[in-house]
Amino acid sequence: MKLSTKQLTCPSAFTLIEVVASVTVLVLILSGIVVGYNRMVTRVYEQSLRERALAVAQRQIEMIMGSDQEPEGTGLSGPDEIDPIFNWEMELKRVPVNEEEQLNIKNSIIQATVTVSCNQPTASQQEPVRIQRYFSNLKPRPGQQYAVPIPSQYEEEMWFVELRQRLGRDPTPQEVLTEFLKNMETPDEIMEELEGDG
Repeated sequence: MKLSTKQLTCPSAFTLIEVVASVTVLVLILSGIVVGYNRMVTRVYEQSLRERALAVAQRQIEMIMGSDQEPEGTGLSGPDEIDPIFNWEMELKRVPVNEEEQLNIKNSIIQATVTVSCNQPTASQQEPVRIQRYFSNLKPRPGQQYAVPIPSQYEEEMWFVELRQRLGRDPTPQEVLTEFLKNMETPDEIMEELEGDG
């Protein structure tokens, strides 16, 4: 009985090309994971900064709500006391409730706009956070008649500006009336009558 000898073969080994291709695929997969992880961390950090900035802005608004008083100071800006990496700026202005009506105290509200930005170099590209609230009954600062001055909505007429420059002072009501009537081309007899009454 003959014993057959089988050829013993060892399993095929990886070639150099297969090893290089495998390592390349592995590196691509790992670099994709690292890039995705870095983006996720950046987004989480930016969202955290945004939430902190919103908290700073809300704190400034709540200080007005709590005191019901127009804030003191002229600049109305500065670093936050609790979270000093944020700078806030507040703008107060009086706005009409109905745009079609003339602006007056009884029919207007105060718009408070708080803008918060981060002074960290890593957050330089992040947009500032801005919130607005409206108040109808803020108490004015000491020595002022109204909280937030009323803006002048209408430009002065050119004839009035020229009259003020010509006189070198603010004109009296009579001078304003006379100049107004001249500019309206009022007939001479009416002008003489008015000047006679004056």
